[in-house]
Amino acid sequence: MVSLTKASARKFALEEFAKMKPSVEKKFLVQHTKGVVKTALKLAKNKKVDKKSLEIACWLHDVARSIQSENHAQIGVKMVKEKFGKINSIIEDCISNHGSSKDPQTEEGKIIQVADKLSIMNDFKLFEIVFAKEKYKGESLKMIDYVSKDLIEVLKRYKW
Repeated sequence: MVSLTKASARKFALEEFAKMKPSVEKKFLVQHTKGVVKTALKLAKNKKVDKKSLEIACWLHDVARSIQSENHAQIGVKMVKEKFGKINSIIEDCISNHGSSKDPQTEEGKIIQVADKLSIMNDFKLFEIVFAKEKYKGESLKMIDYVSKDLIEVLKRYKW
């Protein structure tokens, strides 16, 4: 088993994304994941949270998207456990509950949930290119509207 550190989490995520066929989606996942890390650490700056676990979870939150989008959070937890063995409850909560319809139990989980949405908003141009070619063809602005409404609901839920 490989020891789970910030560096090994980053390496694992980037290796999994590298296995994907070259595509705009692959580029989006790499950029998005880096954006989630950066945004989550900014959101966590003045909070009393486990920043190491948060950063590890940020790198790993979408790792299973290299395989499939559906149920990627649950599959991601399984992939991480297979690679690294047991993971702490904060990391598991962050990965398995980062979707907007989920209810993270940890502050770190709430932070990554918000950072996930903010990263998409920050990378609008790349997001638009990816989803204009795929299942949301011609509806990228509608998707941004949807993501922004999702973000607002999540922020209200946490009273941020």
